[in-house]
This record gives sequence, structure tokens and C-alpha cells, in this order.
Amino acid sequence: MKFNAIAQASLAMLAWSCAQGANASDFRFNQCNMNTGNNSDTIRYVVPLGDFYVPRDVPVGTVIGQAFQGKSVDSPGGMSIYCNRDKWESPELANPVFLSEVIALGRPYTGPLPSVGRDLTGKVFETSVEGVGIALEFSNPYFGPRAGDFYTPTRLAPFSSTNYFPNQPVGPSLRFMGVFALLVKTGNIPAGTHTIAPDILFEANMLPGVPKAYTVATTGTVRQAQCTLSSNNPDLDKPVDLGEWSTDDFSGPGSFTPSQSFVINLQDCESNPGNDRFGFATAHVTLNGTDGSTIIDRDIGLFSLDSSATARGVGIQVLKNDGATPVTLGAPFPVIRIAPSGNTRMEFSARLYQLPDGTPLRAGTTKGALNFTVSYL
Repeated sequence: MKFNAIAQASLAMLAWSCAQGANASDFRFNQCNMNTGNNSDTIRYVVPLGDFYVPRDVPVGTVIGQAFQGKSVDSPGGMSIYCNRDKWESPELANPVFLSEVIALGRPYTGPLPSVGRDLTGKVFETSVEGVGIALEFSNPYFGPRAGDFYTPTRLAPFSSTNYFPNQPVGPSLRFMGVFALLVKTGNIPAGTHTIAPDILFEANMLPGVPKAYTVATTGTVRQAQCTLSSNNPDLDKPVDLGEWSTDDFSGPGSFTPSQSFVINLQDCESNPGNDRFGFATAHVTLNGTDGSTIIDRDIGLFSLDSSATARGVGIQVLKNDGATPVTLGAPFPVIRIAPSGNTRMEFSARLYQLPDGTPLRAGTTKGALNFTVSYL
């Protein structure tokens, strides 16, 4: 009886050991496993994108900041996933093809897309900031084709990827998350500073083993680069005095008087204080005639006198601040990069210009009027 009891106890112990061994092998080998010991856990990544400035008037579909700027973040709490295929430890298990499917949870953007050397169709998603979309290109562990990586024809999420290297003991692993981020203007962005909320954009599995391996959210700030233009701007309340001149001061068509400077003062400016890759805004001005003044030659900045002027044979030429280079009329032209804060002075000059069509000169008053529109591009 004693022998039987011992035999039964030994057999029971052996059965328990085999059961434990099978469970351990199933967990450890030929599948992906969370280092927490619970494959139902999920790594929740929140990738910080940084601060971005976007000039107010750039068109929809424009890249905000640097295209595909690399960012990475460690997993919270040191969580990680390892995919092992040590078949020699579990010869009864077939070598798996490891799979990872990155699924989009965000709302796709269907408008115009920038040309960035990649097909962005179905890859740009709206963020919590009105008018700002995002695309993410994943890095680790999707570099492939290498033993430790998933392989996919595109790493722009969403995508599906595979890994099959039967002669290697390990498969892909994941701890830190690396992405290359692209922000796109998808509509009008309200004025002010906006924070991208860490809404989950993508979730992914790593199979077999971890059905919801990780999620990815992003955060950052977006600011519009622009200035204001006060209606009581002192630089605009008085006309530009071009002086008094005799008809003898002109030598023929294309001759002109000395230029006189004037300023348009932009106030309360806000723009990127960093470097040019991240969204500097340039003030552009569009000049059009008003009160009877019309454009005579847009390329040399020449417009006509207004309907109240009595002089003949001359117009007014608008120049850049060097007093010699004509501005282009009727279309936006770049003037100056706006200051990171405070005021920005846009300096110009103007002069009387004898008309090139040979209209006879006649003394009188010379008045002209232009409307200007400032845009930030």
C-alpha cells in the first residue's frame, strides 16, 4: 500500500509538471508575449510631436513644419513585447508567421494632399485641432526585411506586416515606439495656440499571442503665424508726400523723381522663433488700384493717378525699400519674414514716373490710391 501511494503521488506530480511545462512553452515559444506575463495587456504610447507654427494663409494641403519629422517615446512602465520562435524547445509547435496589423481609429481626411514622395491616400487623419491632419510612418519594429522586424511594403499607417525567418531563434520585439510624423493643413485653423489631444489614432496586434499589443496617440501644439493690422495705424493715416516737381524735371518716358519711403506697420505678430524648417511666415502684400487708380504695368509697379488728379503724363511707381526695385502689382509678393513677437515693419517707397506711352506732360495735382491686402505664407 505504501508503494502504491508513493506511485500515485509521483504520477500526480508528473502530470502537474507536464501541464505546467506545456503552458510555459505555449507562452514562451513560437508566439509574441508581453513582459508583464499577461498577453491581454496593452502598451499605450503617447508620442510628443513638439510645437508647430503654420502661416495663416497657406493653402489647404500644405505641410505644417518639417515633413516626416522623427519622434520616439519609451513604453510606459518599461512594458515590452518579445516574439520568440525557439522551436527546438517546443518541437511539437509549428514555426509561426508573426503578424502585426496596424489599424486606424481616426477619421480619414479626403481633401488635397501634399506631394512628399509617398502616396498619402488614406493615410492622413484628422486631429483634435480643427484644420490639422496627421500621417504617421512607423519605424521600430517595422523596418524589415530582417529577422527582428516586421515587413510591410509601406510603413505609413494603417498597414499589415509579416515576419517569417524559420532559422532565427527570435522574432520582432517592441519597447520604444518610433514614428515619422507629417502634419497637414486640412482646413481653416482658428487663431491662437491649439493643443493636439492624445486621442488614439492607431491600435495594433502582434500575433500570435498579443491581440491588442499597443495603441498610438500623439500630442503637441499648433500655432498660427500672423500679425494684426490696426485700423488706426499711424503710418497709414497720412498720404505719402511725393514732393513738388516741374515738368522740366522729367527727361522722357520712363524718367522718374527721387523715391519717398513709407511704412506699413504690422502689430502683435507671432511666428516661429526657431529655424526655417518649422514654419516661418512671410508677410506678402497685394496692391490694387482704387478710387480711379488702375494698374498700368504690374511688373514695374506702375499705376495711374486717381480720378481727382489734374496732372497728366505721369503715374506712380511703387518700389521696395531699396528705392529702386519695383514691386509686382495685383498679386501677392513677399515683403519680409514676420517677427516672432511684437511688430513688423514693411518698408516701401514710391515716386512719380513718366508714362511709357508718350502721353504729353501736363502740370497739376498728382494723387493716386491703392488698396493693400496682407497675407501670411
